[in-house]
Amino acid sequence: MKRLVIVFPGIGYTAEKPLLYYGLNVACECGYEEYRKLTFAPREKNNIRGNKTAMKAAFEELYEQAEGQLRDIDWNQYDDILFMSKSIGTIIACAYANENRIMNVKHVLYTPLTYTYQYKIQNAIAFIGTEDAWCDCQEVVKLSEGAGVPINVFNKCNHSLETEKDVRGNIDRLSEIMKMTRDYLDYGNSCFAVNGNI
Repeated sequence: MKRLVIVFPGIGYTAEKPLLYYGLNVACECGYEEYRKLTFAPREKNNIRGNKTAMKAAFEELYEQAEGQLRDIDWNQYDDILFMSKSIGTIIACAYANENRIMNVKHVLYTPLTYTYQYKIQNAIAFIGTEDAWCDCQEVVKLSEGAGVPINVFNKCNHSLETEKDVRGNIDRLSEIMKMTRDYLDYGNSCFAVNGNI
């Protein structure tokens, strides 16, 4: 069985930051022997949050960058494809899977945005914090439930799924998120309750 994982970063949250760095390592341990880490270089990094026009422009720009980096992949040669994404990367990952009709894709959505759920998502798990400044957490939870995507909500956590001045707590939480990521990759989302609150 050939397996591939693609990492879709956020704006400023690269594939080398904790959720994606350790998430990719978990995927590799689960048998995804091939991987590709996308890199995004937006012209504008500021004034995007809360600005629909700027978000749309950033999405279009980064989607085009993703297309360029994935153009050479023959998706049909893989039995199992995983898109692991963060923030705006969750929108790009879901849009790309829909646009390219990649039917056997699974998604790990770290801090999805409301725009993520405008695309059909067939097999996924999601994670979000109640203090995420990039979205309305309750709205994302409702959209995720409507899409049938189990979402794990972390109390008082920000867009990086961390809390301030609590290094030990952040490390423990990261470990738990990675365990849940591994469980999803091993057993599928049937082992998760929708809107599991942590």
